[in-house]
Amino acid sequence: MSANLGESKTSSRVADTEQLSEAEEIFEEQQRRYAEHQIQQEKKRERVEYQKKSTQRSNYINLKSVAISEILISLILVMIGFKSIDVVTLLIGLPRDYLDILEYLILFIQRVTFFIWIYRLHTDLKNIFYDYPITPIGAVFRYLFPIFLWGIWNTLSTFANRLQNEAVSLTDIAEKIRILTIYSYVLISIFFTIYLFSNNNLLKYINPTTTSKLLEISPFLYFFEVLINVSTNLVDLLLVKTITQAIIRKLKLQEYSYIK
Repeated sequence: MSANLGESKTSSRVADTEQLSEAEEIFEEQQRRYAEHQIQQEKKRERVEYQKKSTQRSNYINLKSVAISEILISLILVMIGFKSIDVVTLLIGLPRDYLDILEYLILFIQRVTFFIWIYRLHTDLKNIFYDYPITPIGAVFRYLFPIFLWGIWNTLSTFANRLQNEAVSLTDIAEKIRILTIYSYVLISIFFTIYLFSNNNLLKYINPTTTSKLLEISPFLYFFEVLINVSTNLVDLLLVKTITQAIIRKLKLQEYSYIK
C-alpha cells in the first residue's frame, strides 16, 4: 500500500515537472515571437522613416519652380545687358531698330517665363504649406495689369508673413522680402512718373508751351528711365533668388525634423 502511494507521488512530481517544462517552453516561444515581432516593427519604422526622408529629398528635387527660376534669372540678366547696350548705341549714334525688336522679344519671353514661374511657385507653396491662401491661378491674376498695383504687395506680404512663423533662418528671409517689396513699389512709382512726363502727347495736352523745353531734356529722362529699369530688374532678380532660397530652406528644415 505504501509502495503504491510512493509511486503515485513520484509520478505526480514527474507530471508536474513535465507541465512546468512545457510552460517554460511555451513562455520562451512567446518571448521569442515577441522579440521577432519587435524586430519586425523596428524594421518597419526604419522603412517608414527612410521613405519620409526619400520623399523629402525627391520633393526638393521636384520643386516645380526651381528650374524655371533659373531660366527667369538668366532672362533678367539678359534684359539688364540689353539696357546697357541700348545706352551705348544711343551715345555713339548707332541704329537701334533691330536691337529694339530683339529687346522686345526677350522682354516678352521674360514676362511669359515669369508667369510660369509664379504659377509653379504657388503650386510648390500649396504642397509645402497645406493651407497656403493663394492659389496658383490667383497668383497669376495678381500680377496682371492693373491688379498688380495691389497684387504684388498682397502676394509678397502673404509669403513673408507665412515665413515669419517659421524658423529664425526663414524669418530673416521674410524681412528681406519685405524690404525688396518696398523697393519694388518705389521703383514702379518712379517709372510711371517718368513715363507720364516723357510722353509727348500728354505733355502737349498739359501745357503745349513747355513741350520743346522738355524735349530738350528728354535724353536725360531716358537715361534716368534706363537706370530705374535696370534697378527694377535687379530687385526682381533678388526677389526670385530670395524666394527660391526660402522654399528650398523650408524643405531642408522639414527634412531635419524627420531625421530627429
